[in-house]
Amino acid sequence: MEDVDVCIGIEPLQVLGEDGKDIKDQLPNNPTVEDYKPIIKEFQKRFNSNQLAMTFRKSLSVNRNKLFALLSDGNNFYQSTEVEVEIVDRVGAGDSFYSGLIYSLISNFEPQKAIDFATGCFALKHTLEGDMNLLTAADIEQFINHKDAFSIKR
Repeated sequence: MEDVDVCIGIEPLQVLGEDGKDIKDQLPNNPTVEDYKPIIKEFQKRFNSNQLAMTFRKSLSVNRNKLFALLSDGNNFYQSTEVEVEIVDRVGAGDSFYSGLIYSLISNFEPQKAIDFATGCFALKHTLEGDMNLLTAADIEQFINHKDAFSIKR
C-alpha cells in the first residue's frame, strides 16, 4: 500500500481494522461522508497515500439512484455534486469512475474538477447498456457543465 499514489475504490474499513470490525463498530448504521472522513485521513496517514477516492450511492429504487464521490488529497476533501440517475445498466460503472478519475488526474485537472469529471463518467455509464462507457471526454464535460439542462447531447 505504501507504493500506491492514488487509491480508488478500496473500502478503508477493511484495511484499517482487523476485518474492519473495530472501525465498523464506530460508525452509525447509515454512515455519512462526514463519518468516513476521519477513516480516510487515518488510511492516508498510515499508508502515506497521496489521494483516495470513494463513490457513494443512495438507492431510491431498484432503477433510480443518487450518486456522488469524494476525493481526498491528504489535506482537503473534494465532494462531487450529487447526480440522480435512472439505471439502464450498472455493469462497468465503477470502472468508468476509475478511468474518469485517472484520466482527469493525468490531465492535471484541479481536484474538484477531477472528482466531478469522474462522477460524470460514473453517472452517465449507468445510462448506457453494456460493460463499456463509450462517451468521449467532451460528452462528459458537456454533462458536467449542463447537468440541469435535462438533456444529454451525443
